[in-house]
Amino acid sequence: MEKEFLNSVYKRLNNMEWTSLKEDIRNRDVYIWGADEKGKTFSAIFESHGIKICGFLDSNPKIQCDNVLPPQKIIYQGSREKNYVIVSMLLRYCDSVLEQLRDNGFEEKDYFYPCNEWSFLGYEWSFKNIDEYEKLLKYGKQLAESLEENNFYFLLTGGHIGDSILALSFLYAVRKKMRLKSLTVITSEKYEGLVKLYPDDVDKIICMDENQLEALRVYSKSETKEHYNIIGADWKFMSKERKVPYPIAQVLYKTKHLGLDYDVKSKYIKGFGWTDTRFRNYIDTTGIEEGKSIILIPYAQSAGMLPVSFWEELAIQLSAKYSVYTNVGPGESAIKGTTPLFIPFEYVVDTIKYAGKAISIRCGLTDLIALGQCDCMVLYSVKNQMEENYSRVTSLYVNGEESILLKNAKYIAHNQKNADVIKEIMEAL
Repeated sequence: MEKEFLNSVYKRLNNMEWTSLKEDIRNRDVYIWGADEKGKTFSAIFESHGIKICGFLDSNPKIQCDNVLPPQKIIYQGSREKNYVIVSMLLRYCDSVLEQLRDNGFEEKDYFYPCNEWSFLGYEWSFKNIDEYEKLLKYGKQLAESLEENNFYFLLTGGHIGDSILALSFLYAVRKKMRLKSLTVITSEKYEGLVKLYPDDVDKIICMDENQLEALRVYSKSETKEHYNIIGADWKFMSKERKVPYPIAQVLYKTKHLGLDYDVKSKYIKGFGWTDTRFRNYIDTTGIEEGKSIILIPYAQSAGMLPVSFWEELAIQLSAKYSVYTNVGPGESAIKGTTPLFIPFEYVVDTIKYAGKAISIRCGLTDLIALGQCDCMVLYSVKNQMEENYSRVTSLYVNGEESILLKNAKYIAHNQKNADVIKEIMEAL
């Protein structure tokens, strides 16, 4: 770690507000996890501000000193009542260290880790772009202060479609648990369509550009204690056990103090319905034939692709009975012999139901299709037994019911011939 970077950390420690930290520590014994030079510097800083350090924790057997103890001597179930832990800048081992603390019942007020307080100290930021971070932090503060204090805001910065739609599907439970009168989602124009699928749960949508979203994310992630009415800033989940899909689990973890739990269930998407004027206008422009069309969804950002030759051969077979379309986004081309079709997020569910059927690789969009209970055959590209086992994980259930991601799944081994797979698909239609 660069010297300039560490100096910035130490400077921030010296300039931070110490009152709330001392209130968290109370009369507990304080230990610093990390007995290297960084840990010793931490010790000097904390003691200079009136916090006595009882010793250090380190799992390295080569470090033998009277005041250096193995972590298990201090970190065990029930020890949080008498021990408080300060984690030094162990960026390399932070996941392991925090997992051990949490596995032994340590909560947010039982340890202090600067990376949790200042997001720029994590993997996203380094001393080279601290100036950029400071600008974002200042801008994010302005944006946060412009929001209404009595409203609750969910920050959807985008990314993986599946993660976003699963998180949004739990907002109704967040609203119910917290008895919210108003819930506003802050997102980009690109993901506004996803939010529109939840008109009963979201009262207002605020669209921001990428710089504004990043600034608000950085600020709300750094200042979570002060801004409980903004959630969704940190989408990185840290637990091994996932009772619900990880984006919303992270949201619920961040708001645990508000009385939320992990046992909420996801919500199906209704769609707008065929009589909706906006949807009818969209359908009229596409010319999709109702109930006699198949939409192919061959592309994804984070899924194993099937060869183009497979889709082209499949399209030939399908064209004998159906009108065939390819769902395309920017930079994507329709499969040969099919009609290109760009479907806005808010119309995906209605469009597939209107057309009749979709055939899609397992991707983020299929999470949306599954929550919409559409008729979709989901294709899994399986290279080995491990991938097949992973594709059958229980998180693919919705409200305890078997999702189409399992019910309508088709597993394709890498050595299967296109003709054999296509024959099975056609027989299943």
